[in-house]
Amino acid sequence: SLDMAWSYFEHITLPRYLVNHKSDKDQFERAQPGRFDVETRLYPVWGTPESELADFGIGVGIYFYMLRVLAVIMLIAGLIHFPMYEYFSSTDYTPPGEDDSFFVKSSAV
Repeated sequence: SLDMAWSYFEHITLPRYLVNHKSDKDQFERAQPGRFDVETRLYPVWGTPESELADFGIGVGIYFYMLRVLAVIMLIAGLIHFPMYEYFSSTDYTPPGEDDSFFVKSSAV
């Protein structure tokens, strides 16, 4: 049946962690695939700490760390270039009436 297939997929394929009712904070101890004798839950997509990603291998943790670092670098680069965007879209760069196209007005062409 479909319910049995979904249960198999959820408990064998998707990563799960053991639920510890004695502890107040969530500590993610990875459950072995197919573990039905104890309560397990799926890892939360947005709530899994970066330190717990090492359970999936070092490459997964490094990937998400690098993703966060690159996002910060791109944010800083965008903030540094903001004055340039302002200049190229101003009338100092393209006088009014010369070409009012947005793409030409806000580019360096």
